[in-house]
Amino acid sequence: MKTFQYILFILLILLSVGCSQNNDIVENKQNGNSNENSISEDLPENNKIYATIAGEEITEEEVNFECFRAELQNALANTTMNQTCPKEETIITQIIQLKAIDYLAVEKGVSATAEEVEKRLENIKKELAASPIFQEKIKAYGEDKYWKHEEKRYYTIINSEKIKQSIVEKEKEKHSYLDEDALALAAKKEFDDLVVEAVGLMDVQVIKE
Repeated sequence: MKTFQYILFILLILLSVGCSQNNDIVENKQNGNSNENSISEDLPENNKIYATIAGEEITEEEVNFECFRAELQNALANTTMNQTCPKEETIITQIIQLKAIDYLAVEKGVSATAEEVEKRLENIKKELAASPIFQEKIKAYGEDKYWKHEEKRYYTIINSEKIKQSIVEKEKEKHSYLDEDALALAAKKEFDDLVVEAVGLMDVQVIKE
């Protein structure tokens, strides 16, 4: 059931959440990668559906991963004040944002490549190889499942980086007098606005029990 108030809440959250290298990925339709399919094959048959965006389901598997990922990041950062899972609405909002970024990447004609994602993941694995906390937690979660989700996430991260870079280049042409910090700030604002606009163009439906 589509709820206007909930969609308004999502749009307001998107203005402040942003996408960083620690917020990440969804299927990249333009380059033909079938990351969503590779994960969906592993989902349980009774996997709960929380919402759909442009016909694509937001599943319990995805929500559980976002919960685990947030807890993992807090553990790695030694953040003892916030070890709990984010609210369900916050997680669903973030997933919608990620899907909107990939939608926007297609519209802008940019796409992460398999080679770029593989290289980024290799670097991350090297950085975390010596972390006992990381190794313990992903072993409990399921290492293969974790890296499948991370692969999907990093397509979106790199897509967002490429979109932002294209915005920076355009801003340089229009405002050559701006320094790098000002250009980055202008690019972030435009990027956030474009993501909100992308959500508005996609058919978002929240499934109520």
